[in-house]
Parts: sequence; structure tokens; C-alpha cells
Amino acid sequence: MKKSSENKIYTAIGLMSGTAMDGIDAALIETDGVDYIKPIAFETEIHDASFRTELKRCLNRTDRHANDIRAVEREFTARQIKIIDKLLLNNNMLRNDVDVIGFHGQTTHHDPSDGSDWSSSSVKGPRSRDQSEGPLDPFLRMRG
Repeated sequence: MKKSSENKIYTAIGLMSGTAMDGIDAALIETDGVDYIKPIAFETEIHDASFRTELKRCLNRTDRHANDIRAVEREFTARQIKIIDKLLLNNNMLRNDVDVIGFHGQTTHHDPSDGSDWSSSSVKGPRSRDQSEGPLDPFLRMRG
């Protein structure tokens, strides 16, 4: 897409994990947030079988604050930080070079009948910001 001279260009990282629970994909782009997008690089980290099993144990549970779910959430967040660092290292960039990081997490519960929907890896304020040393823009779907 054509670069607009009217808008600031941001360096952004987007993270995605799908319903297959097989890993995390990361994309590094430049964008003006409107109509200019320039792909820079991509990385994929595949989850090992053990972690996939742990993720699947969290599915459709209603006790989302249980210790085992929180442990998986912390591990998932650590894996997201790892792929961000790998993406930056492979592209000779520093954390401070990134303007925004967007991510969803891993959906572990979805029940349209009662309106509940939540994701694992809901990043918690300053601690996670300190870990990544950059602005975080978590997209958390949590209702009910």
C-alpha cells in the first residue's frame, strides 16, 4: 500500500494463536494505522506437546482463576515475550523501536448462550509492560 505523508508511521508487532493451539505467530509491520501497511518479518513458535496438553486442560473451564490456569497463563505470556524478542533480534531491532504490540491471547472459553468469552494470557499491567519494555495493547475478550 502507498505510504501516506499525512500520517505517522508506526512500527507494530501483532501476535496470534489459533484454535489449534499449536503455536504463536508474530508479524512485524510498519503502518500508519489507516491504509499503509508494510510487512517486515514473520516468526512462528510451535508449542511442544506438553504445553499443548496444558492449554487444552484449560478449555471450557469455569474456574478461570484456578492456580493451574494462572500458571498456563503465565507460561503463555512468557512464550509471547520470547517470540517478540526473537522477531526483534532477527531484524536487528530493539524493544524501544516498537510503537505498539497487539495480541489476543488464547481463547479458552466461549459460551454464546451465557455471553461468556475469555482468553488466556490476559497481560497484567505494569509487570508485563516491564517485561516487554514497550507499550502493550492487549485485545482481551472478556464478558460475563
